Amino acid sequence: MPPRAKTSSQDEALRIAKLVEDLILLKKKPVRQIERELGISQGTLNRILTGKIQLKLVHLLDILTVLDVPFASFFVVAYAPEAVKDSSAELAQLQRLAGAREIPPVQLPRAEMRDLVLELLEELGVSAPSKGHSAAGESGAERPDDLDGE
Repeated sequence: MPPRAKTSSQDEALRIAKLVEDLILLKKKPVRQIERELGISQGTLNRILTGKIQLKLVHLLDILTVLDVPFASFFVVAYAPEAVKDSSAELAQLQRLAGAREIPPVQLPRAEMRDLVLELLEELGVSAPSKGHSAAGESGAERPDDLDGE
């Protein structure tokens, strides 16, 4: 039986796996140690990252947990690298690597993008800027609705 042609979702899973592999290298954590912490057998992580074992969301989240990488930060780097400025050196480097691969921008409706940005800001403990005030800390009432630019 001939191998099935890859679908775009399979290609995307391999792209995400490559980002995880880059992150593992940046974190300088041995693969075997990660496998032990995940409770998986030796070689399994490599098979996941090369696509020999299907990358599942639970795999990805478990690996990110072991690497101490916030889920939201990883997904923002993977899908909207211009939307966050992360202070983590590893994520900043991963963001540069992801940018070097010319990741296509995510096309979200304006309101959905605004909600996502507000959610990320809240998760990071950052107040949303209000209209007419700089991000440099000028005082002013928080007005998250101003992020839509309307």
